[in-house]
Amino acid sequence: MAAASVSVPDLLRALDLTGVFANALLGGAVARSHGLDPVGFAALAIVSGLGGGIIRDTLLQRGTPVALTDYAYLTTALIGAGIAFAVRFEGRVWDRLFPFVDALALGCWAAAGAQKTLTVGFGWLPAILLGTVTAVGGGAVRDIAVGRIPAIFGGRS
Repeated sequence: MAAASVSVPDLLRALDLTGVFANALLGGAVARSHGLDPVGFAALAIVSGLGGGIIRDTLLQRGTPVALTDYAYLTTALIGAGIAFAVRFEGRVWDRLFPFVDALALGCWAAAGAQKTLTVGFGWLPAILLGTVTAVGGGAVRDIAVGRIPAIFGGRS
């Protein structure tokens, strides 16, 4: 029986896409709380799911942001938007599940963002900073888009 091997780039992509999906769901939950239509769900899911990575990749200046060249990113965000539109994320179950979904997105992106920064040759401090930007960037842009103080700055989540 052969052991499955996963390359670092494949693992980073999986972490990145997991974060995209989780934050797209959160974007959809915000869209529902603001009474948005399906286009609003899609827009907030895309901004939430792709914003931090696009900001990171732009700051790294190593080519076009991956979210604009790999259609799996947009597709994943739109699937998250569709699920959030079809399923109401509210009530006690959602209130208990939300912190885990949020932590999943933040953790995946912090790891992926830091690793991508290290991979292109930057040191530990830029890796920490861009891991943080990757993790919180999309949510902050989403919150600003709906007129809220970003949760990272103490606004309600």
